[in-house]
Amino acid sequence: MYDYRCLSCGHTDIDVLAPVAAFMRACSACKPGLMRRVLLPGKANAVIGDEIDVTIRHGLCDAETGEPVRYRSREALMKEAASRGMHNRVEHVGESGSDKARATTRWY
Repeated sequence: MYDYRCLSCGHTDIDVLAPVAAFMRACSACKPGLMRRVLLPGKANAVIGDEIDVTIRHGLCDAETGEPVRYRSREALMKEAASRGMHNRVEHVGESGSDKARATTRWY
């Protein structure tokens, strides 16, 4: 996904699916113009938001009553865990006799 700006009229196309080698393309606004690939400021494509909606029944439940607690942000969840001396622990545990797990997938 790339952003393009026209050299003639200044029109911009945002998040265009294009090959890596396509640095120039025809302008979608003024047909004779050429658009060049640009990096527009203020845009983050792969940012994971802080908002969640999780109810914790064990570990980080209410300390006095034992009731489940609902967390709406990752930051609030991490702060509460840190205040209780806890941290998130993720392990890759393979099947018996192997290092492969059913939940592990390849991303490439």
